[in-house]
Amino acid sequence: MTSRLGDWLVRRAARGSPPRLWLGGQRLVYLLGPEANAMIFARDDLFRTREAFASLEIVDGPTSLVLSDGPEHTRRRALVRPSVAPRRIDAYLDTMADSADQELDAAPARFDAYAVMRSAIRRSTLRTLFGDGLGARADEVGQILQPLLDLVDASPQTVVWRRRLRTPAWRRAMASRSVIDEFIATEIARIRRTPADAASSDPVLRILVHGRDGTGSGLSQEEIRDQAVTLIAAGYETTSAAMGWVVYLLGAHPDWQRRVRHELFDVLGDSAPGPADLAHLRLTGS
Repeated sequence: MTSRLGDWLVRRAARGSPPRLWLGGQRLVYLLGPEANAMIFARDDLFRTREAFASLEIVDGPTSLVLSDGPEHTRRRALVRPSVAPRRIDAYLDTMADSADQELDAAPARFDAYAVMRSAIRRSTLRTLFGDGLGARADEVGQILQPLLDLVDASPQTVVWRRRLRTPAWRRAMASRSVIDEFIATEIARIRRTPADAASSDPVLRILVHGRDGTGSGLSQEEIRDQAVTLIAAGYETTSAAMGWVVYLLGAHPDWQRRVRHELFDVLGDSAPGPADLAHLRLTGS
C-alpha cells in the first residue's frame, strides 16, 4: 500500500526541507529519518512532552510519564524504573511467551494476525501488571479500555472537538474511564493491605504501589493509576501492531519464514526462549 501524503512527505524530507502543513490553526512540521529521530529523542530541552501528547491525557492521565516534563518526570521515572529493570523484564519473558503460545494454539488455520497478537500481548501485559489472577480478565479489561483508545486514535484536533461537543464517542470514553479507574483503584487498595515483596516476579502494580525513592517518597494514588493505564495502553496497542506485521510479512515471504523457523529450532529446540537465548537469535531479532 502507498499513501500520497506519506510519499510526498518522504520526497520533501529527502530534499533536506522539513515538510510543513497547516491543519486548522495549527502548524505541523514533519521530521523524518534517523537524524531527526536522534535529535528528537536526545534533546529533551527542545521539546515539551505535555504539549506534544496532550490528547493522550484522557487515557493516560495528567501525571503519566509520557505527559510529564522536568523534575516531575525525573521523579516519576525513577519510581517507575524498578518495575521495568532488565532482571524483571527477564522474569516476564515466560509470561509473554506463554500468552502468545495460548493464542496461537487456539487460532484457526487462517487468522487475523493483528487480532491474535493483540489478544496475546494484552493478556501478557495484564498478567505482568496485575498478576495471573487478574490477567485472566485481560479481554474484559481490553473491552473496557477500547473506547478510550478509539478516541485518541483520531487526530488531536478531533479529540478536542469531540470533547467540546460531548459526542457519543466522548461519552463512551468517559464511561470507560470511570470503570477502568475503579478497577485499578480496587487493585491498589488490595495491594496496600499486603506487605511489599522484593521478588523479581512481582506484578508491576505492586512495585509501583510499594516503591520509594531516596527520600522515602512514593507515587500518589493518581500517579499509580496513570502509570498503570499508560503501561496497559502502550503495552499492547503498538506492540501488537508490530507483531501483526511480523506475522503478515513472514507469511508473505516463505523463504524468510523458513530461515526464521530454522534459527528458532537450532537455538531453542522445543524450549521456550530464555533471556540468554535472545542474543543468539540474530536473524529473528533483526
